[in-house]
Amino acid sequence: MNGTILKDANQLICASQYGQIYRNSDPRIGQSVNLLVQDHDLLITLTNPIALYGQKPDLSMFEMPANANKTIQDCYTIVRGLENNSGKAYYPNNMILHSRFFVPEGANFTLSDIKINGVPMKWGSQIADTFQVQLAGTGIPASSGQKPEIFPPVADAPVLLPNIQYVLDYDVLSASLYNKLNSLSNLTSCITQVEVGKTTDNIAILTYNATKNTQFDFGPGITTTINSYQDLGNNGQLFVVSLEVDSSASTGQKPLALYNTSTDPKYPIAGVLEVVPAGTLPTLSTKKNATALSEAQVEHLKAIL
Repeated sequence: MNGTILKDANQLICASQYGQIYRNSDPRIGQSVNLLVQDHDLLITLTNPIALYGQKPDLSMFEMPANANKTIQDCYTIVRGLENNSGKAYYPNNMILHSRFFVPEGANFTLSDIKINGVPMKWGSQIADTFQVQLAGTGIPASSGQKPEIFPPVADAPVLLPNIQYVLDYDVLSASLYNKLNSLSNLTSCITQVEVGKTTDNIAILTYNATKNTQFDFGPGITTTINSYQDLGNNGQLFVVSLEVDSSASTGQKPLALYNTSTDPKYPIAGVLEVVPAGTLPTLSTKKNATALSEAQVEHLKAIL
Protein backbone atom coordinates (compact mmCIF):
# COMPACT_ATOMS: atom_id res chain seq x y z
CA MET A 1 0.00 0.00 0.00
CA ASN A 2 1.55 3.30 -1.12
CA GLY A 3 4.68 1.39 -2.08
CA THR A 4 4.88 -0.54 1.21
CA ILE A 5 4.22 -4.27 1.44
CA LEU A 6 1.94 -4.89 4.40
CA LYS A 7 2.96 -7.48 6.99
CA ASP A 8 0.90 -6.49 10.03
CA ALA A 9 -1.89 -9.01 10.62
CA ASN A 10 -4.74 -6.50 11.07
CA GLN A 11 -3.56 -4.19 8.29
CA LEU A 12 -3.50 -7.17 5.91
CA ILE A 13 -7.00 -8.25 6.81
CA CYS A 14 -8.39 -4.72 6.36
CA ALA A 15 -6.64 -4.26 3.01
CA SER A 16 -7.72 -7.66 1.67
CA GLN A 17 -11.12 -7.97 3.38
CA TYR A 18 -10.82 -11.71 4.00
CA GLY A 19 -12.10 -11.83 7.60
CA GLN A 20 -12.48 -10.04 10.90
CA ILE A 21 -9.81 -7.93 12.54
CA TYR A 22 -8.71 -8.59 16.13
CA ARG A 23 -9.70 -12.25 16.07
CA ASN A 24 -7.26 -14.95 17.08
CA SER A 25 -7.74 -16.89 13.84
CA ASP A 26 -8.41 -14.82 10.71
CA PRO A 27 -5.61 -12.22 11.06
CA ARG A 28 -3.03 -14.79 12.15
CA ILE A 29 -3.89 -17.22 9.35
CA GLY A 30 -3.79 -14.54 6.66
CA GLN A 31 -0.53 -13.09 7.95
CA SER A 32 1.18 -16.48 8.17
CA VAL A 33 0.20 -17.52 4.66
CA ASN A 34 1.17 -14.10 3.27
CA LEU A 35 4.60 -14.39 4.89
CA LEU A 36 5.16 -17.74 3.17
CA VAL A 37 4.94 -15.85 -0.12
CA GLN A 38 6.79 -12.70 0.95
CA ASP A 39 9.70 -14.27 2.81
CA HIS A 40 10.24 -17.47 0.84
CA ASP A 41 9.15 -16.65 -2.74
CA LEU A 42 6.76 -19.60 -2.74
CA LEU A 43 3.57 -20.32 -4.58
CA ILE A 44 1.18 -21.37 -1.84
CA THR A 45 -2.03 -23.24 -1.31
CA LEU A 46 -3.83 -24.31 1.83
CA THR A 47 -2.88 -27.83 2.85
CA ASN A 48 -5.36 -30.55 1.94
CA PRO A 49 -7.80 -31.09 3.60
CA ILE A 50 -8.49 -27.41 4.27
CA ALA A 51 -9.22 -27.23 7.98
CA LEU A 52 -8.08 -25.95 11.32
CA TYR A 53 -6.08 -28.95 12.49
CA GLY A 54 -6.32 -29.85 16.16
CA GLN A 55 -3.06 -30.79 17.83
CA LYS A 56 -2.66 -33.47 20.48
CA PRO A 57 -3.43 -32.22 23.98
CA ASP A 58 -0.64 -31.81 26.50
CA LEU A 59 -1.55 -34.81 28.65
CA SER A 60 0.92 -33.75 31.34
CA MET A 61 -1.63 -31.09 32.34
CA PHE A 62 -4.07 -33.83 33.41
CA GLU A 63 -4.05 -35.48 36.84
CA MET A 64 -5.81 -38.82 37.23
CA PRO A 65 -7.38 -40.06 40.51
CA ALA A 66 -4.92 -41.96 42.68
CA ASN A 67 -6.86 -45.22 42.37
CA ALA A 68 -7.73 -44.89 38.66
CA ASN A 69 -7.71 -48.18 36.77
CA LYS A 70 -7.22 -46.43 33.42
CA THR A 71 -4.59 -43.97 32.16
CA ILE A 72 -5.17 -40.51 30.72
CA GLN A 73 -4.12 -41.94 27.35
CA ASP A 74 -7.10 -44.32 27.56
CA CYS A 75 -9.42 -41.31 27.80
CA TYR A 76 -8.39 -39.67 24.53
CA THR A 77 -8.90 -40.90 20.99
CA ILE A 78 -8.69 -39.46 17.48
CA VAL A 79 -11.96 -40.05 15.63
CA ARG A 80 -11.03 -38.45 12.30
CA GLY A 81 -7.76 -37.14 10.94
CA LEU A 82 -4.13 -38.09 11.43
CA GLU A 83 -1.87 -38.05 14.45
CA ASN A 84 1.20 -38.58 12.30
CA ASN A 85 1.08 -36.96 8.87
CA SER A 86 2.81 -38.92 6.15
CA GLY A 87 3.84 -35.72 4.34
CA LYS A 88 6.47 -34.75 6.90
CA ALA A 89 8.36 -32.65 4.38
CA TYR A 90 5.55 -30.09 4.06
CA TYR A 91 3.64 -30.44 7.34
CA PRO A 92 5.17 -32.24 10.33
CA ASN A 93 2.39 -31.68 12.88
CA ASN A 94 -0.91 -33.35 13.77
CA MET A 95 -3.85 -33.19 11.33
CA ILE A 96 -6.64 -33.97 13.78
CA LEU A 97 -10.13 -33.13 12.51
CA HIS A 98 -12.21 -34.74 15.28
CA SER A 99 -11.03 -36.03 18.63
CA ARG A 100 -12.90 -37.32 21.67
CA PHE A 101 -12.22 -37.18 25.39
CA PHE A 102 -14.25 -39.70 27.40
CA VAL A 103 -14.29 -42.16 30.29
CA PRO A 104 -13.55 -45.60 28.84
CA GLU A 105 -15.75 -48.58 29.59
CA GLY A 106 -14.95 -50.24 32.90
CA ALA A 107 -13.34 -47.14 34.43
CA ASN A 108 -13.76 -46.63 38.19
CA PHE A 109 -13.88 -42.84 37.92
CA THR A 110 -15.83 -40.04 36.23
CA LEU A 111 -14.62 -37.08 34.20
CA SER A 112 -15.06 -34.79 37.20
CA ASP A 113 -12.54 -36.93 39.10
CA ILE A 114 -9.85 -35.88 36.62
CA LYS A 115 -8.04 -32.60 37.26
CA ILE A 116 -6.63 -30.20 34.68
CA ASN A 117 -3.98 -27.85 36.05
CA GLY A 118 -5.08 -28.89 39.52
CA VAL A 119 -8.78 -28.04 38.96
CA PRO A 120 -11.46 -30.77 38.71
CA MET A 121 -12.78 -31.13 35.18
CA LYS A 122 -16.15 -29.45 34.72
CA TRP A 123 -16.14 -27.68 31.36
CA GLY A 124 -15.01 -28.61 27.87
CA SER A 125 -13.09 -25.34 27.73
CA GLN A 126 -10.64 -26.77 30.26
CA ILE A 127 -9.71 -29.47 27.76
CA ALA A 128 -9.53 -26.91 24.94
CA ASP A 129 -6.85 -25.05 26.92
CA THR A 130 -4.57 -28.10 26.71
CA PHE A 131 -4.16 -28.20 22.93
CA GLN A 132 -3.58 -25.87 20.01
CA VAL A 133 -5.12 -25.63 16.54
CA GLN A 134 -3.33 -24.82 13.32
CA LEU A 135 -4.08 -24.08 9.70
CA ALA A 136 -1.32 -25.08 7.30
CA GLY A 137 -0.16 -23.53 4.05
CA THR A 138 1.76 -25.71 1.61
CA GLY A 139 4.53 -23.97 -0.30
CA ILE A 140 5.44 -24.81 -3.89
CA PRO A 141 8.83 -23.59 -5.18
CA ALA A 142 8.48 -20.80 -7.73
CA SER A 143 9.78 -21.17 -11.27
CA SER A 144 13.14 -19.66 -12.09
CA GLY A 145 12.86 -15.86 -12.08
CA GLN A 146 9.26 -15.90 -10.88
CA LYS A 147 8.54 -13.24 -8.26
CA PRO A 148 5.55 -12.79 -5.92
CA GLU A 149 2.70 -10.72 -7.31
CA ILE A 150 1.89 -7.50 -5.46
CA PHE A 151 -1.73 -6.41 -5.23
CA PRO A 152 -3.22 -3.08 -4.08
CA PRO A 153 -5.80 -2.99 -1.27
CA VAL A 154 -9.26 -4.22 -2.20
CA ALA A 155 -11.52 -1.37 -3.24
CA ASP A 156 -15.16 -1.01 -2.28
CA ALA A 157 -17.63 -1.93 -5.00
CA PRO A 158 -19.27 1.02 -6.81
CA VAL A 159 -22.66 -0.20 -5.57
CA LEU A 160 -22.51 -1.33 -1.95
CA LEU A 161 -24.64 -4.38 -1.32
CA PRO A 162 -25.88 -5.29 2.16
CA ASN A 163 -24.29 -8.25 3.85
CA ILE A 164 -24.95 -10.26 6.95
CA GLN A 165 -22.81 -10.33 10.08
CA TYR A 166 -24.84 -12.42 12.53
CA VAL A 167 -28.28 -13.96 12.98
CA LEU A 168 -28.97 -14.84 16.63
CA ASP A 169 -31.46 -14.57 19.45
CA TYR A 170 -31.59 -10.98 20.70
CA ASP A 171 -31.20 -12.12 24.32
CA VAL A 172 -27.98 -13.96 23.40
CA LEU A 173 -26.70 -10.78 21.76
CA SER A 174 -27.63 -8.67 24.80
CA ALA A 175 -26.04 -11.11 27.24
CA SER A 176 -22.86 -11.29 25.17
CA LEU A 177 -22.53 -7.52 25.10
CA TYR A 178 -23.46 -7.09 28.78
CA ASN A 179 -20.77 -9.56 29.84
CA LYS A 180 -18.32 -8.35 27.16
CA LEU A 181 -18.05 -11.89 25.84
CA ASN A 182 -16.17 -12.65 22.65
CA SER A 183 -15.09 -9.04 22.17
CA LEU A 184 -12.23 -10.20 19.95
CA SER A 185 -14.05 -12.98 18.14
CA ASN A 186 -17.46 -14.12 16.97
CA LEU A 187 -20.56 -13.57 19.07
CA THR A 188 -21.77 -17.09 18.31
CA SER A 189 -20.90 -19.99 16.07
CA CYS A 190 -24.34 -21.64 16.37
CA ILE A 191 -26.93 -21.73 13.62
CA THR A 192 -30.18 -20.17 14.87
CA GLN A 193 -33.04 -22.68 14.91
CA VAL A 194 -36.76 -22.06 14.41
CA GLU A 195 -39.66 -24.52 14.36
CA VAL A 196 -42.08 -25.45 11.60
CA GLY A 197 -45.50 -23.85 12.05
CA LYS A 198 -44.32 -21.34 14.64
CA THR A 199 -43.48 -17.63 14.82
CA THR A 200 -40.18 -16.92 16.55
CA ASP A 201 -39.78 -13.39 17.88
CA ASN A 202 -36.75 -11.35 18.87
CA ILE A 203 -34.29 -12.58 16.30
CA ALA A 204 -31.42 -10.12 15.91
CA ILE A 205 -29.89 -9.65 12.47
CA LEU A 206 -26.68 -7.64 12.38
CA THR A 207 -25.88 -6.25 8.95
CA TYR A 208 -23.40 -4.07 7.09
CA ASN A 209 -24.30 -1.59 4.31
CA ALA A 210 -28.01 -2.22 4.84
CA THR A 211 -30.74 0.43 5.05
CA LYS A 212 -33.95 0.78 7.02
CA ASN A 213 -35.76 -0.66 3.99
CA THR A 214 -33.57 -3.74 3.55
CA GLN A 215 -35.54 -6.94 2.93
CA PHE A 216 -34.65 -10.45 4.11
CA ASP A 217 -35.43 -13.59 2.12
CA PHE A 218 -35.01 -16.98 3.85
CA GLY A 219 -36.81 -18.79 1.05
CA PRO A 220 -40.29 -20.30 0.58
CA GLY A 221 -42.45 -20.73 3.66
CA ILE A 222 -40.61 -18.21 5.87
CA THR A 223 -41.96 -14.68 6.39
CA THR A 224 -39.77 -12.00 7.97
CA THR A 225 -41.38 -9.14 9.87
CA ILE A 226 -39.08 -6.27 10.90
CA ASN A 227 -40.02 -5.07 14.40
CA SER A 228 -37.23 -2.57 15.01
CA TYR A 229 -34.20 -1.03 13.33
CA GLN A 230 -31.16 0.59 14.90
CA ASP A 231 -28.37 2.41 13.04
CA LEU A 232 -25.13 1.45 14.79
CA GLY A 233 -22.88 3.82 12.85
CA ASN A 234 -19.84 2.82 10.78
CA ASN A 235 -22.22 1.28 8.22
CA GLY A 236 -23.52 -1.24 10.77
CA GLN A 237 -27.20 -1.92 11.47
CA LEU A 238 -29.28 -4.00 13.84
CA PHE A 239 -32.68 -5.40 12.88
CA VAL A 240 -34.91 -7.23 15.36
CA VAL A 241 -37.33 -9.44 13.45
CA SER A 242 -39.97 -12.12 13.82
CA LEU A 243 -39.68 -15.23 11.66
CA GLU A 244 -42.95 -16.96 10.80
CA VAL A 245 -42.44 -20.48 9.47
CA ASP A 246 -45.36 -21.95 7.56
CA SER A 247 -46.60 -25.41 8.57
CA SER A 248 -45.76 -26.66 5.09
CA ALA A 249 -42.16 -25.37 5.16
CA SER A 250 -39.44 -27.95 4.71
CA THR A 251 -36.90 -28.57 7.45
CA GLY A 252 -33.16 -28.03 7.07
CA GLN A 253 -30.79 -25.11 6.72
CA LYS A 254 -32.14 -22.02 4.97
CA PRO A 255 -29.81 -19.57 3.18
CA LEU A 256 -30.48 -15.86 3.64
CA ALA A 257 -30.51 -13.34 0.80
CA LEU A 258 -30.81 -9.67 1.70
CA TYR A 259 -31.23 -6.69 -0.59
CA ASN A 260 -31.70 -2.93 -0.35
CA THR A 261 -33.64 -2.48 -3.58
CA SER A 262 -35.58 -4.74 -5.91
CA THR A 263 -32.78 -4.45 -8.49
CA ASP A 264 -30.04 -5.64 -6.13
CA PRO A 265 -28.70 -9.12 -6.93
CA LYS A 266 -29.54 -11.74 -4.31
CA TYR A 267 -26.56 -13.72 -3.05
CA PRO A 268 -27.75 -16.41 -0.60
CA ILE A 269 -25.64 -16.83 2.54
CA ALA A 270 -25.71 -20.27 4.16
CA GLY A 271 -25.17 -21.31 7.76
CA VAL A 272 -27.38 -18.78 9.57
CA LEU A 273 -30.81 -20.44 10.02
CA GLU A 274 -32.18 -23.96 10.37
CA VAL A 275 -35.84 -24.99 10.36
CA VAL A 276 -36.48 -27.94 12.69
CA PRO A 277 -39.63 -30.05 13.23
CA ALA A 278 -42.35 -28.74 15.53
CA GLY A 279 -41.74 -29.61 19.18
CA THR A 280 -37.96 -29.89 18.80
CA LEU A 281 -37.00 -26.79 20.78
CA PRO A 282 -37.64 -26.27 24.50
CA THR A 283 -40.36 -23.86 25.57
CA LEU A 284 -38.99 -20.99 27.65
CA SER A 285 -41.08 -19.05 30.16
CA THR A 286 -38.73 -16.06 30.28
CA LYS A 287 -39.90 -12.72 28.96
CA LYS A 288 -38.19 -11.58 25.79
CA ASN A 289 -36.04 -8.47 25.99
CA ALA A 290 -36.91 -5.96 23.28
CA THR A 291 -35.11 -2.84 24.48
CA ALA A 292 -32.75 -1.03 22.14
CA LEU A 293 -29.02 -1.43 22.67
CA SER A 294 -27.45 1.16 24.93
CA GLU A 295 -24.78 3.54 23.69
CA ALA A 296 -22.11 1.52 25.53
CA GLN A 297 -23.36 -1.73 23.93
CA VAL A 298 -23.34 -0.11 20.49
CA GLU A 299 -19.73 1.00 20.97
CA HIS A 300 -18.76 -2.50 22.06
CA LEU A 301 -20.55 -3.97 19.06
CA LYS A 302 -18.70 -1.60 16.70
CA ALA A 303 -15.42 -3.02 17.98
CA ILE A 304 -16.59 -6.54 17.19
CA LEU A 305 -17.93 -5.73 13.71
